[in-house]
Amino acid sequence: MASSRLIAVLALAGLMVASIGAFGRNAKSISAHDLVGLTDLGVPMRPSELPISPDGRWVAVQSRQGNPEANTIELRWKIVPVNGAGSIIDAGDGGDLLYHRTGSGLIVGPAFAELAQWSPDSKWIVYRASIGGEVQLWKSSWDGKVQEKLTHNGADVIAFHVEKTGVVHYVTGRRSRLEVAASWKAEEARGFLYDDRFVSVGGARRPASDAGHAADQLVTWSVPVGGGLEKRGSLDPSAVLALSSGLTRLLDGETVRASRLGEMLAWASDTRKDRDVGFYPPETVTMSSNSGKDRIVCQDERCTGSIRGIWISRNGDIVFLRAGSRDDPTELAIYRWNFRANRVSAVFVTNDLLFGCAYEMESLICGRETPTRPTSIVSIALTDGSLTTVFDPNPSIHDREFGIVRALHWRDAEGRAGFGHLVLPTDYVPGTRYPLIIVQYRSRGFLRGGTGDEYPIHLFAANGFAVLSFDEPEDWELLATARSADELEKTAWSENRYRRLVHSVLMSGIEKLIDEGIVDEKRVGITGLSDGANTGVYALIHAPHRFAAASLSYTHWNPSLYFSSNTASQRLLDIRGLEEPTNQQALGRWRQVSIAMNANNLCSPLLVQVSDAEFFPEVQTYTALAKARKPFELYVFPDEHQVKTQPAHRLSIYLRNLQWFGFWLKGQESDDPLDEGQYSRWRKLRSMVSAADASTKCDH
Repeated sequence: MASSRLIAVLALAGLMVASIGAFGRNAKSISAHDLVGLTDLGVPMRPSELPISPDGRWVAVQSRQGNPEANTIELRWKIVPVNGAGSIIDAGDGGDLLYHRTGSGLIVGPAFAELAQWSPDSKWIVYRASIGGEVQLWKSSWDGKVQEKLTHNGADVIAFHVEKTGVVHYVTGRRSRLEVAASWKAEEARGFLYDDRFVSVGGARRPASDAGHAADQLVTWSVPVGGGLEKRGSLDPSAVLALSSGLTRLLDGETVRASRLGEMLAWASDTRKDRDVGFYPPETVTMSSNSGKDRIVCQDERCTGSIRGIWISRNGDIVFLRAGSRDDPTELAIYRWNFRANRVSAVFVTNDLLFGCAYEMESLICGRETPTRPTSIVSIALTDGSLTTVFDPNPSIHDREFGIVRALHWRDAEGRAGFGHLVLPTDYVPGTRYPLIIVQYRSRGFLRGGTGDEYPIHLFAANGFAVLSFDEPEDWELLATARSADELEKTAWSENRYRRLVHSVLMSGIEKLIDEGIVDEKRVGITGLSDGANTGVYALIHAPHRFAAASLSYTHWNPSLYFSSNTASQRLLDIRGLEEPTNQQALGRWRQVSIAMNANNLCSPLLVQVSDAEFFPEVQTYTALAKARKPFELYVFPDEHQVKTQPAHRLSIYLRNLQWFGFWLKGQESDDPLDEGQYSRWRKLRSMVSAADASTKCDH
């Protein structure tokens, strides 16, 4: 087995090779169409695992490919040989995207990866699919020759579990689709009563969809995997939900994600004495040889941390994947714990992103991304740490040219750690200062477009920009001491504690790049979606001279947000100190985070591209900046949620961001503008900037 030092060296060498991309070949620059047209694999992030067939031969995965011209996303099921030999089998249509919904039916975040489950004989995969307006269970044969509907339920399938007996248990809502539609239509005809179903940031024009389900409104059903009569199930819905998530209940009642080999169990356990204090605590690798009665806790310091997966090998060793180390927050390491000899050894150490890992035949089958490579499926041998690519759905990306990617570590004036990736222009010349674009707020895996995928990092680099892919720091002290979610929120927002922390670390990172002679301090742009947008808004207010241009996906922290929120959202705003803005003290707190209330002091040309679900709070920003004669453009994308998924929209967002920063940071105008009138408008905005510089000393 290779030593951990050698493994680390090999992993670093692999990162360097990945970072230089296609240099030395006749490579083409990456394009917006390349990025939008990538085939994504539905490999789950933690804690779920890739579904491997019981005979160990196949892994089932959903592929997704966007077509911006047709504005469609094609979902297909793929059967991939675990050993990497042989052809990839197409197992049929995956239907339409399925979104995660809250209990009230509100769509939040991106469409999650759908996971298949295998029949006990490895002949079929079972999965949810939205086809023809209904979500049912479908099945496909392992050889791709048969695809057919398994359930014909009147309600949509929410979750399911395939038993070893071949019985499929699944959960639906109590009301059928017809009942839900009839109730909705009747209420629509008489008018919707305004209540907490309305969410201003999420679609205030009408209530959130009735497709959400409270726990007491769920029922279970069962059907043989071979097909047949569907009948009401005897299992509690919560039990099916837990089984579908791979959870195990220990003898003492604790529910964990555990690996089992006979009577032997292995899991990651919270070993703190006081579990009521702190969020996201470190976990420790734990095992039991008798189904959880007695426990052995690993004492090696490498066994404690963020445990992303745990398995039992054939010889009884405990294998686990741990994220982060004392020296490197991006490190991922696979370890073996021989509990009999009380020995822990490293198998594979990397700074690449590994996720969805599943154990099979003394290997881990994982999704893998590097800064310059989108998701592929790899096999990592637990004997020597060797890595083999099993399925690469985007081989053509290897022929694209990428700029050098450099992991960047720094500290702010208070000693707080910052991390990100610096992506240099593909035509980088040492000693030249470049315009910089900040992309947020996680920097892991393939550096595509930041959180929400709207700010195309490698496309910026291909067009002469340096990019700082900024990984937002955590407030570890607060996470370790807060006793409740309310206390966490209240303290984080008290005097903008968390925003000030992130802002300080970000500004120190920018200064580092200026001091190194890489970045032109007068040509810095900032972007952001979700909490990245929160960071961007705060930076534009509290460091108005730093940024020569900005593009955000919303700015909604305006006082109007309070009055348009339902009671549940108002309660959260109250906890954060953003109370009803009718007194000076409350207005003072809003002023710290509101673009609209700081319109006269704003120095940066601002582009906002928002979904129609989050549009309403932007009206106050638009009005305030228009009255203050500040350079601002607002675009609204229909039928979208916070994370925009339509390929045509994503392509337009990519291109508009590229052209916006090209205009403001480089003084360039594209020969192929996204819309004919944009540059005449932007030139007028530039004259407004000149006037603002003279009146408010906004010179960058």
